[in-house]
Amino acid sequence: MNGRGSLERLTLDQWQAYVEGHGEATIFHTRAWLDLLVEQYRFPLHLLALKNSGEVVAAAPFLETHRLFGPRKLVSLPFSDSIQLLSASPSAAKAFRERLAGEHIAGIEAIVMRTDKPIEPPRAPAPWVRHRVELARPVAEIQAAFHRSVHTNVRKARRRGLSVAFRKDADAMGIFYRLQLLTRRRLGVPNQPRRFFQRFYDALIATGPGRVAIVSRSGQPVAAGVLLSFNGTTVYKYAAADPRTFGDRPTDLLAATAIDSATGAGEHTFDFGITRADQAGLLRFKDKFATTRVDVFNEAILGTPEPLTELSPSMSVLSFAIRHSPMLICQMVGDLFYRFSP
Repeated sequence: MNGRGSLERLTLDQWQAYVEGHGEATIFHTRAWLDLLVEQYRFPLHLLALKNSGEVVAAAPFLETHRLFGPRKLVSLPFSDSIQLLSASPSAAKAFRERLAGEHIAGIEAIVMRTDKPIEPPRAPAPWVRHRVELARPVAEIQAAFHRSVHTNVRKARRRGLSVAFRKDADAMGIFYRLQLLTRRRLGVPNQPRRFFQRFYDALIATGPGRVAIVSRSGQPVAAGVLLSFNGTTVYKYAAADPRTFGDRPTDLLAATAIDSATGAGEHTFDFGITRADQAGLLRFKDKFATTRVDVFNEAILGTPEPLTELSPSMSVLSFAIRHSPMLICQMVGDLFYRFSP
């Protein structure tokens, strides 16, 4: 790349054209995903690109966010697992980082990328882990690499009458939402707003690349997952289950069937998403499916990223209240405060 280039803002049309021509773009780079976040949370969108001789050589999307009483910051991207800078070369990526770090954006105190491909060597341990399954091999070979407990649990689920169906109708999204409320209340964490999932369905499932996988027994849903496919990768974005059915192993059946479906569709990667590095049980669950772990970092381009810490006393009280209250409380807390969590 000649010279330092110029840092410019792209329109959504320019951004989408760049994404569609980049082999490493994910569903979280797409206009549909960006529109969803902007419409739901009303965060200003910044599509920043480094241009050299008029050509985009590196670009990333950022949302201007803040915590309830915190400073404003640019985050790429909240609520999106992880997202990498799209660039033509490592040198272009480094130049983008340098230009952005030196850019004055009024009121912004920090610029952060949550990414599994940091531009600079990480200076702190990875707060998250991403699990991926490489699918460019026969289904039988992938299944043979699963931990033996997966096969045992899948057989058990089927013996107990569980089956999986992939759907794109609005009722399927409603089923998932109800199971998601059960899951989030059990964990003591606020749920995403209901309106978010309505918008999610309209933008990414009804006529988009998403599907809902429903695990049922005798017509009664017991677990569900939301899958997004783009550019050869299926992302297992959300999963939820009725805790009363855990003994029937619906989540093992759901994940194994989703991997089989992605393989049959010709995808090259199945992405389980990210997990906090201290969530040992969830890490073990994802490890069972012949996955590869990839560290995910908070890369601070400007300022210092906020560290992940134990729950504050006030958040511990809120978590207890959610676990021991009607589901409506979990839903209301999410409607009011979820946007301040990135």
